[in-house]
Amino acid sequence: MVSWGFPVADDANKRWKVRCAVGVFSISAKAWQTHGDFSQVHATALSPEGSKVAFIADETDSESRELLLLDVRTGQITKLAKILAVSVSWAPDGNRLAIGIPGGDVAPQISIFEIESRNIHTLVEGNSPAWSPSGDWIAYFDRSNE
Repeated sequence: MVSWGFPVADDANKRWKVRCAVGVFSISAKAWQTHGDFSQVHATALSPEGSKVAFIADETDSESRELLLLDVRTGQITKLAKILAVSVSWAPDGNRLAIGIPGGDVAPQISIFEIESRNIHTLVEGNSPAWSPSGDWIAYFDRSNE
């Protein structure tokens, strides 16, 4: 399977003038399914076992940005946290997410979101986290250039 957010219709009432959805493509069925109604979908990540998609989306604008979880089988979307994030990566154990939070006036940060407890803690300054297959490390862009 593959997941991504993309425009699905024009909508003059939305900030970006389009209606966006999270799309999940089944390679075996050769078909897309779309879920949700958002102004923008920033990032998606398919869970290690392929049953869920973690994603970051705005319902209307960045003030409404949330970290969400799509159950691929049922199509149910669960709101995990209201957070101004732009990237997401699953831990191989399927229990945690690494999320990238843009900096603005401060340095961007990589944080760990624990799905069950919904606790979040900052790990390091950086962008675009990607969890290793073993779960031993997280790759990211370090903007310090050191």
